[in-house]
Amino acid sequence: MDAIENKTFGPGTIVFMDNKHFIRCRFSNCMIIYGGGEWGWTECNFESAQISFTGTAQRVISFAQSLGVIGQPALQAPQGIPGSSKGEH
Repeated sequence: MDAIENKTFGPGTIVFMDNKHFIRCRFSNCMIIYGGGEWGWTECNFESAQISFTGTAQRVISFAQSLGVIGQPALQAPQGIPGSSKGEH
């Protein structure tokens, strides 16, 4: 897993979480994309960051929604992100 330290991710930035460990990073008004891989963060700050799911993570969300375990997500993955299309299983 790659370590990312002391970085600020600002407006307009898309951050892919998979296979990364973020240490003392700041996520401010950016888009966080999680696809189902390993991840971690230590001593990070989040300010108005948006979270979206793609790939395996999106399929797990869709499965849980179909069972009524969780509600509809507030956000959809931006177009052009691999695995972000609805109905991909």
